[in-house]
Formats: sequence, C-alpha cells, structure tokens
Amino acid sequence: MTTENLAAFQSELSEMVRRESEATRRAFHAQWDLPVPQRVDKGRCIDGLKFAAVEENRFLRFFCVSGNSSDFREGDLVRLSRGQPTLPLLTGNLFRVDDEDVWFDPTENWRSFQHEIESGAWTLDPSYIDLDSLYQQAIA
Repeated sequence: MTTENLAAFQSELSEMVRRESEATRRAFHAQWDLPVPQRVDKGRCIDGLKFAAVEENRFLRFFCVSGNSSDFREGDLVRLSRGQPTLPLLTGNLFRVDDEDVWFDPTENWRSFQHEIESGAWTLDPSYIDLDSLYQQAIA
C-alpha cells in the first residue's frame, strides 16, 4: 500500500467514525428531547424514582414509585436527572433492575450530592460513551 493509499484509507476511516459518532449523538439527543411520558411509554426511561438507600457503601438504590416498565437491563449505562438527561446529576451503570427497585452504580463520586439525591423524584435515561476522540487518535 502506498503512502497516498494509506492516507486516503485513514481519511475515509476517520470520516466513517466521525459520521457514526455523530449519528449516535443525534439518536440519543432525539430520544432525550421527547417528553418524559413518551420516553417512559417507549421503555427508554424510568420516571418517579425515589431514593431508598445506599447499599454496600457503593450502590444507590431507588424505589420505582410508578413501577418499572422500561427495557433497561443490568449493566446498562444510564443518566440520573430531574427529567432532563442532557443535564444529568450523575451517570453510571445499572447493577440491579426489577419492577420495584433500581440499583445504580455511579461512575462519579456521589457523596457530595447525597443530600440532593435523597430529595425529590428522579428519572433514569440511557446514556452512551462517546469514543470518537479515542478512535480518531487510534486511526492517526
């Protein structure tokens, strides 16, 4: 492969990764822009979560006040917010999920937010990891 062919291949691959990352961002933002009831109806949001307890000094357990009809599964990456997933308080993974409780494993230190977490109602929406810059560096 010539240097010119390699440069063209890198450029094409880089553009493909950029387009795929942008499509992922657009898809998530389109979902997040929907009203909470629509996201709930689609199974892509849990609304009305109330803080229940800290479990094993790591997990935040929330009670599903209105039940859980989402399609979330253990291990899913999610955002905890007051209904606006573009402004999450925390992101993390689901450790346990059932009809009544959700165990959330935050990726950030949540202790400074504990008082806020313990008050009010919360929503969980799916999240994603934007790996565009990592892939672009690997291609380069």
